[in-house]
Amino acid sequence: MSGAAMTASGSPTPVGIVGRLVGSPQSWSGVPAGLARGLLDHGCSSLVVSAEPSERLEAALRRWLAVSGRDDSTWPQRSELVWAREAVVRRRIRRADPDGRARWVQMGSEFGHPLPRGFVTFEDMTVALARRLPDYLGGELHPGVARRWERRQAAIYRRARACCAASGWAAASIVNDYGVDPAKVHVVGFGLNVEIEPPASRDWTTPRFLFVGNDWERKNGEQVLRAFSRVREQVPDAELDVVSDHPPISMPGVRGHGRIATGSSAFAEPEARARLEDLFRRATCFVLPSRYEPFGVAYAEAGFVGLPSVATTVGGAREAVGRDGGLFVDPAQLDDLVAAMRQMCVPEQVMRYSAAARAHAEQLRWTAVAGRVGCALGVVGESEAPADLVPREEWLAG
Repeated sequence: MSGAAMTASGSPTPVGIVGRLVGSPQSWSGVPAGLARGLLDHGCSSLVVSAEPSERLEAALRRWLAVSGRDDSTWPQRSELVWAREAVVRRRIRRADPDGRARWVQMGSEFGHPLPRGFVTFEDMTVALARRLPDYLGGELHPGVARRWERRQAAIYRRARACCAASGWAAASIVNDYGVDPAKVHVVGFGLNVEIEPPASRDWTTPRFLFVGNDWERKNGEQVLRAFSRVREQVPDAELDVVSDHPPISMPGVRGHGRIATGSSAFAEPEARARLEDLFRRATCFVLPSRYEPFGVAYAEAGFVGLPSVATTVGGAREAVGRDGGLFVDPAQLDDLVAAMRQMCVPEQVMRYSAAARAHAEQLRWTAVAGRVGCALGVVGESEAPADLVPREEWLAG
């Protein structure tokens, strides 16, 4: 595209994506792979650099910790491992970009700040936000480790050319918790891994809710079952399909489908994808009132197929659903969830939310997301990139 930045030789500037496990299509909910695809649409070549040390180096570090009598219970954030990741990234960047032509996107902050100047960050949650979620990492984020991680993240933000956040929730934390200039923070969203075209027609007269969330407890599955049982008392023909690692379910109107490969992993399993596509096309509302949701690509994928959502207020779901693409409820308030699901049983209302959800999901195709990231990075011209997903004044105002 004409808006892509060019090197001195006239070729498109290569963009490098750095993070833990970024080489796998399934990692980070498919975000690194999707970003790489989207950048190609903007004429940028892409490089992928993993921040994970080799198994041999990691084993050597663990042996050294054991010999020196150091505790490795906080292993993912041990300073020794962070230093090792930083050294590994520096070496791999030199190997991948010997001429120093690439611009870099740093995903995550578990490996220090080894990138050349001019990089951007890209993530859905800060450490400061994680510390306010009591069950994040199973409650195992040691306070001292978290404080060091937060300071490291602050240093990365200061050095970055720009900070790209999936949601206004994360963007506000980068500004308010880390003191970053709002002018360098952009809400760009995460992209769709699965694009299911809406059916030619949908029966809105029979409410059919769909829950897809493989972390049954965090996705608040039991709360959804409790709410649905009350909804069905008022709307006897309502139905609920559950796709999850759920316990045995025996309730009128509920069909449990067990765990089906979702998200980016569904690309590799055509049979699983076909089953999911059928469920999404037959549903009238997606319900996922998670205890917290840093972004929630599943909401956007539901919106693309024309499903409005009943989503959580905890996290960044508003940017995944769209402000008018669904209803948002406190995940701890059963009455609020019942009321939202009951509202989604009214055909005229659910159809209106459906249209808004579909329109918003169009803004979350990977080409659009990559355009926003590329613009922040300076490799995609402003005329070629969509506007930020949320205007700065809106997320700053909360």
